Amino acid sequence: PGEAGIPPQFDWSGSRNIDGVSYRWPRPSLFDTGGIRTIGYEGTVTLPVVLRPADPDQPIDLDLQLTFGVCDEICSQEAVELAVRLPAQAPRSAAAPADLAQIDAALADRPRTAREAGVEQVTCALDPGADGLEITTTVTFSDRPASDQMAVIESSSDRSWIGPPDSETVGRSVIARAPVMPTPTRTASA
Repeated sequence: PGEAGIPPQFDWSGSRNIDGVSYRWPRPSLFDTGGIRTIGYEGTVTLPVVLRPADPDQPIDLDLQLTFGVCDEICSQEAVELAVRLPAQAPRSAAAPADLAQIDAALADRPRTAREAGVEQVTCALDPGADGLEITTTVTFSDRPASDQMAVIESSSDRSWIGPPDSETVGRSVIARAPVMPTPTRTASA
């Protein structure tokens, strides 16, 4: 979610006959609240989720525990549980037309792939910065991107935190620089 906010957490462990789960995130918005950047959605969001059954001939018994952040002036963590049996190989036509329209709209409003966006090259470097390490990414496009492009750099590791990047467009490239800090380790107490 950026500098602030609460990332969603999906717990599918109570489900049966699920071999894999993937998400088709719609394009998020960038919010600036009191100088803090947050990435997320405003109002209602439809998140298409693809469930891969272990046995396609059997139903999926879905038991999802979901926690997510709801933010305005402050963020609060909310939790919901969803339990439902999904029939094996249910046809698309089994869904309500309004639901299908929301899902199709969310799928259409997704971030573009690198190929679709005309990305020619991506480089990433980690160098000493003023206050520790700094990551610099350069994304070069086939055509000059809009001058208001913003970069979002997220770590795939929970052992490091990447601060808000400063972005600039130079020619056909968007260059972003951000501080990298180790995440403090928690020690167990007796």
